[in-house]
Amino acid sequence: MRTVRHVSAAVLVPSGILVWLFSAAVAYGWGKTTLSALGVGVAVIGYAIVFAGYMLLRDSNWQLIASVCMKGILLIGSALLIPAFVGYKIETVPSRYFLYTSVLSIFGYVWFRKHENAQSSR
Repeated sequence: MRTVRHVSAAVLVPSGILVWLFSAAVAYGWGKTTLSALGVGVAVIGYAIVFAGYMLLRDSNWQLIASVCMKGILLIGSALLIPAFVGYKIETVPSRYFLYTSVLSIFGYVWFRKHENAQSSR
C-alpha cells in the first residue's frame, strides 16, 4: 500500500505543477480576449493536485520533497502580484489572473505553513 501511495504522489505532484503552469496559458486565451477566471480555476486545480500529492506523502520520508514543491509553486504564485500591478493598464495582459492567483497563493502559503507546523508538532 505504501508503494501505491508513493507512486501516486510521484505522478500527482509533477502533474499538478504542469497543470498550474498551464493555467497561465489558459489565462492568456487563444483569441483576442483574456480568460482570467478560467485561468484562476485551472491554477486552483493545479494547487489541489499538488496538495493531494503532499497529503499522500505527509507521513513518509518523501514528505520534504512534496512540501518543497508545494511551497515553491505557492511562492512563485505569490510573486505574480508584481505583473498584476505592472500590467494593469495593458489590455493584453490578464492582470486579474495574476492578481487573483497571487492572492490565493499568499493565503494558501500561510495556511499551508500553519497546517505543516501543526502536523510536525504532533
